[in-house]
Amino acid sequence: MEWCCKRDGQLFVAMLSVWQAAHARPAPELVMHEHTSITAEKNGAAIKIAAGAGIERTYTFGACTLDSHMSIRPARWYCSLGIYDPAPSNGDGPPPPEECKGITRTVVEEGQIHFDDMQLVDAWIRRQQRAIGRIGQVVWTNDGLLVSWAFVPGRRGNPAVATLWAALGAAKSRAAFKA
Repeated sequence: MEWCCKRDGQLFVAMLSVWQAAHARPAPELVMHEHTSITAEKNGAAIKIAAGAGIERTYTFGACTLDSHMSIRPARWYCSLGIYDPAPSNGDGPPPPEECKGITRTVVEEGQIHFDDMQLVDAWIRRQQRAIGRIGQVVWTNDGLLVSWAFVPGRRGNPAVATLWAALGAAKSRAAFKA
């Protein structure tokens, strides 16, 4: 009888371990450290992204500063296990500050993407330029940091859309991106 209880106990522990592993949230792969900031500029447009405690972020453009309410991605999304704020808007929030010129919310994300080779990195940068570059700005550094941003008046809630990526892996093995 004692053997059966031990065996059942072991089975329970094994099942609990499997359940915990299946439901454990991995740590997010962040780009920024707490209390740091990044400013990106292109064609006279600029955005500053500031990291607060944990995953708190603020986005500043011109005289406007908006807080973001980030969440940790529960699973990889387009190869990234970062943080995001889809900024759902039902229109009943506070009116935007006047200096924000109608922009009321942030739709933003931050994360790392790990690449195997530089051709994939180059293709990824071109996709970012096609997707965001036609309505906003895309800039990147020679060590793999990419920032893109756009303002989308007319879309529900008039969001500021921004992404911050660190392209890692093959990018680190090459001296410089083609910037």
